[in-house]
Amino acid sequence: MRLAKRFDIAARTLGATVGAYALAALVAYALARLWPGSDAEAVVTGTIVGVLAMPAAAIWMFGASSIRRAWGGLALAGGVATIITWAAGLPT
Repeated sequence: MRLAKRFDIAARTLGATVGAYALAALVAYALARLWPGSDAEAVVTGTIVGVLAMPAAAIWMFGASSIRRAWGGLALAGGVATIITWAAGLPT
């Protein structure tokens, strides 16, 4: 197998594991900060959506047409979740 193909697979695998886990954590935290209602409901809802975001990110990493598009989509989703978390402010 060519070295470029091995790098592509390794980069996508790294994004599908570490990147998807980080995205799931960011999404869970962002939704837990913004969800109306009790704290317990917010945490559970954020965690459920974060758990759903993880396989979606992994599928995206291997389904994208190029490695740049794969990492770009992951970075964009993570950036949006980070901005939402930052805009929500610190917990009180």
